Amino acid sequence: MKSTLPTALFTAALLLLLPLSAEAAKKKCKCNKDQKLRANARLTLTEAEQAAAIAQHLPWGYPTSPANTAHEHRLIQQYYIIHYDDDLRTPIWTAYHLEEDIVDNKLSRCDCFRADPRLIKAVRSTTTDYTEPIYDRGHMAPSAAFKADSLAMFNTYMMSNMAPQHDNFNRDIWRFFEEYVRDWTKEYGQVWVITGAVFDHDGNGQRDGDNTVPRMESKNGKQRVGVATHFYKILTRKDEDGNPEIMAILLPHDDIEEKKADAPAYLEQHIVPVDDIEAVTGIDFFPSLEVEESKKAVWWPVE
Repeated sequence: MKSTLPTALFTAALLLLLPLSAEAAKKKCKCNKDQKLRANARLTLTEAEQAAAIAQHLPWGYPTSPANTAHEHRLIQQYYIIHYDDDLRTPIWTAYHLEEDIVDNKLSRCDCFRADPRLIKAVRSTTTDYTEPIYDRGHMAPSAAFKADSLAMFNTYMMSNMAPQHDNFNRDIWRFFEEYVRDWTKEYGQVWVITGAVFDHDGNGQRDGDNTVPRMESKNGKQRVGVATHFYKILTRKDEDGNPEIMAILLPHDDIEEKKADAPAYLEQHIVPVDDIEAVTGIDFFPSLEVEESKKAVWWPVE
């Protein structure tokens, strides 16, 4: 007579072959206290290191804001730059230089959401601000583009790098767009990216005053973080002669589902000249770039 496994052992063996439960599948890697401390230490740069970061990520000059803006300042780290608004508690824009060997790294995602230690409590956003049912914590500098270095990836999870984004926007078209940016980086070798938010709730084509921008409401009743009407990416690569070629895309911040198969056409429909984004934000993104022809609307094909 053949021997059989006891019922309990047989059941345990069978469970090993089954897919993970929904609850188990939701579990994500999270950084620990020591990793947070080491990542925070990486944020402190000397003046020379800050100057080198600006030169790397913004070779055509640091974007200039309108003269009437206030309470904005630079948060400069090695891998990317944040231009932060204390009143809105969100980035106005971020800038980063991507190279093929950086975006092609295979490190797994590991969340490290935390308040930016460089900001005083009154002006920094926190994870509790995003404890509400509508918006995702939308990365302006995406973690998936910085997987060559675990601490660099952890430092994309600072709340100073987050903006409220509708769930479908963040998980569909914005994610697809970021994937294409990495694909273009692999194809062209390097790409410079400026990612930002537009606040034009009255639709007059100009930036709203910070005090008029709607805020998301957390479950604790606080309304601190401004919600954007649009998001954009301004991508720059060099052509064969070393001249900059720019593609700018301005997307409405809506909650519409988009399929990846439709994403290239949707993105191409929203290409604009850089001047259009400069007009609605009041920002001069390329203060040292004199060749206006390079700032016209172009499309980089998607394979």
